[in-house]
Amino acid sequence: MLQSGSAYCRVCGTAVACALLLTGAACSSPAAVAPTTVPAPTPISTANLTPTAGPTTPQAAVPVTLPDFSLCWVAYSPTKYDPTIPRLPLPSDLREDLRVLREAGFEGLITYGAWGNLDQVARLAREAGFAQIILGVASPDNEAEVSAAIAAAPYAEAYIIGNEGLEDGRYTLESLQATLLQVSAATGKPVTTSARIETYYSLPELMALGDWLSPIVHPFWHNYFDPAEAAEWTAVQYADLSAVAPGRPIQFKELGLPTAGAAEVSEPGQAEYYRLLQQTPDAPPFAYFEAFDQAWKATTTGEAVEDHWGLFRADRSPKAVVDLVCGKTPAPMSGVTPGVGATIPPEPPATTVTATEAPTPTATAPATEPAPDTVYLFGDAPAAGYEVNIDTSAHQFGWLDGGSFLQANFPAGQQWAVVYLTVGPAVPAGQRSASADFSDCDALSVDLWSAQPGVEVKVGVKDVDDPDDGSETLLSRSLTAEPLVYQFPLAKFATADLGQVYVPFELVYQGGDAATVFIDNIRLTCRR
Repeated sequence: MLQSGSAYCRVCGTAVACALLLTGAACSSPAAVAPTTVPAPTPISTANLTPTAGPTTPQAAVPVTLPDFSLCWVAYSPTKYDPTIPRLPLPSDLREDLRVLREAGFEGLITYGAWGNLDQVARLAREAGFAQIILGVASPDNEAEVSAAIAAAPYAEAYIIGNEGLEDGRYTLESLQATLLQVSAATGKPVTTSARIETYYSLPELMALGDWLSPIVHPFWHNYFDPAEAAEWTAVQYADLSAVAPGRPIQFKELGLPTAGAAEVSEPGQAEYYRLLQQTPDAPPFAYFEAFDQAWKATTTGEAVEDHWGLFRADRSPKAVVDLVCGKTPAPMSGVTPGVGATIPPEPPATTVTATEAPTPTATAPATEPAPDTVYLFGDAPAAGYEVNIDTSAHQFGWLDGGSFLQANFPAGQQWAVVYLTVGPAVPAGQRSASADFSDCDALSVDLWSAQPGVEVKVGVKDVDDPDDGSETLLSRSLTAEPLVYQFPLAKFATADLGQVYVPFELVYQGGDAATVFIDNIRLTCRR
């Protein structure tokens, strides 16, 4: 809460008049401060720092109401999200993520960006029942993202502008100050930024920047792997930061332990860390980090653990910690030996969770039980009994990347290239017997997008007797850079006997030039 004194500006964190908030003027440049070296991985030293003066009561300042840090908060990046492509989740993906988190007991949500369709998250979170949302802005210098975040103000309690960008050189302190001022003036909401805990000591201007402190505090990166030692270290960081920034509200935006990627960590270890932290009297207000595993992170950082910080796996299946978040207090986790973090068994492999299981394909008569409403053939992986295959006119291979979705990097110079699902292994025409009965299904749906907007693809369905000569019915679609759901009535695939489907989905590209197409959530809509 901004409390006063014409010598303090809550946004700039410098000795300038708070009237700047009303005029929209930029923050003045802070005076140079000699940085304090923070040794790592030892506990962060505060011996050379003096307490930061807290805000005093200004005449012209407009007070703000901070988020309620006593709520159960979680730091959230969506599933089906990969900023390196870039790939954005569909609204249906966002809604399902938020439903899972609310059912786990989370009341507050912290996001990381408002670019693309991520500015919708705050509104969807409200609809899902979240009490409060702190909206993140990934790039303070991105005018479009900042504008989208400001427009979402009716759904947000506060803003965190920037995340570890000062350390990575993605923006400057001056541009960060200017954006905090802009968002504060435009929305009247509290604002702050997030940086690693050590940066607050090496760049003391951060101690007074914004309406509260939102540091990133991970014991793992300071060589604290044992859950008990990590919980104790976390409490010490809170005490130290509170001492050098008296009167400043603090919420640790990120803290946790990863569950895989290093021998010292595991799923039970993550759960035990949070269990002990919840029982620590001097523990900080914090957000659980993070909601879901993010499979793209290790490729950008080179650190294997980065894929495994989630409370849930990338397919939304819960890890052990979900049984104790938000004040739940089960018994100590089995498999955890106090003081011996490395004895914890490894995290089990993730499993695919979809709306329903796809019917097991067989070469016999169709099943008599009706299919469910939605049958997933590919969610985060092919459904049981189905395989993903590729080919080109010159029989080139190795151009399909898999993961939670398919990335087809179609090679140039081909008359055609195809990605297709088969019932069982791919078999030459005339030798096929395995099939699936989809005669009670009405539509095929798939999420498609392309790195080259305007790329045209063709979608088809084949039965066991269809030849491999392109004579089957193919329906054309032009793709955009944004993920869209494309739905095809199965009746349109006139050449396919839906009672004996061998290829329930194929995507054919005949553009000739190299192109990248993304494929996800291949599913059928069926009658009960």
